[in-house]
Amino acid sequence: MTSIADSYRNQSLAARVLRVWLGVTFLYAGWNKASDGAFFTSGSSHYIGSQLAGFAHGSPIGPLLNVAAQHPMIFGWLTLLAEMAIGIAVLLNVASMPAAIAGALLSLTLWLSSSWHVHPYFLGSDSAYFVMWGAYVLMLLPSKEVPVRARGRTSRATGAVSPEMGRREVVRIAAVGGLAIFGGLLGRLLKSSPRSATSASQSPASQSSSANASTSTSSGTTTGGHVLASLSSLAVGSAVNFTANNGDPAVLIRTGKAKVCAFDAICTHNGCTVEYDPGSQTLICPCHGAQYDPLSHAAVLAGPAPAPLAEIPVKIDGTNIVLA
Repeated sequence: MTSIADSYRNQSLAARVLRVWLGVTFLYAGWNKASDGAFFTSGSSHYIGSQLAGFAHGSPIGPLLNVAAQHPMIFGWLTLLAEMAIGIAVLLNVASMPAAIAGALLSLTLWLSSSWHVHPYFLGSDSAYFVMWGAYVLMLLPSKEVPVRARGRTSRATGAVSPEMGRREVVRIAAVGGLAIFGGLLGRLLKSSPRSATSASQSPASQSSSANASTSTSSGTTTGGHVLASLSSLAVGSAVNFTANNGDPAVLIRTGKAKVCAFDAICTHNGCTVEYDPGSQTLICPCHGAQYDPLSHAAVLAGPAPAPLAEIPVKIDGTNIVLA
């Protein structure tokens, strides 16, 4: 504990503020993913697979995100464990420089994926975190203003690392990894009640979609002309989720006795999956509050979304609703 306390005392106030903020935030970010009952639940709006598929559209690292979307469990666990390990390492002064560089690289990846579609750019948090991590890395670099004698003592003290010190550092790094894994598993054990199998939200919209999805004859992957739902299973003012031909999550809404519409559920702001709220009869993004009007071709009603949702042609064919 003494070395940890000394590491804080030896830093400037600005470095301490950055260190605590970044460490706590990344630790919490990992915990938030681990304890979110919907993060690994296919079909929910917070599902990591759906998020990756949405982020891939227009991202400069889209091909990498498409690969990650094919292995969402692996990528999701790697992300949350990395965030927790980085946070713990920075706070406890374990391999601080590698941890800070890893934090910067992770923030850069998130900037190029989840925040890439945010305009203006300063509304996205990941770009700010990338800059903050970069600043912290610079603060960890040896000062050029250290006197020659002191610099000599420092180089002698740090230049030769004894085997015992090397082993001790390995043990500390392993302990950080163990704490991150323990935190991730604990989060999964205490995860929020789903926000469950079909949605990451407990809103009426998600409950309605879940109920209708269970009675739909084909709420999974579809191809042109195939049945999305039967009219009898979809009440007026309700919705059901399905998968569009391009692999995106999509939502089918019955707006009247003989009126239906469908939209790509990827929010045009930040790539999150929108949900239908039967109370307000709007499509709402759970991430940043964008709202779309399905009665007006998913026009933007509120929030930061720059454009309407992509409309998917559907029609009523006898007693069923099919892709047009």
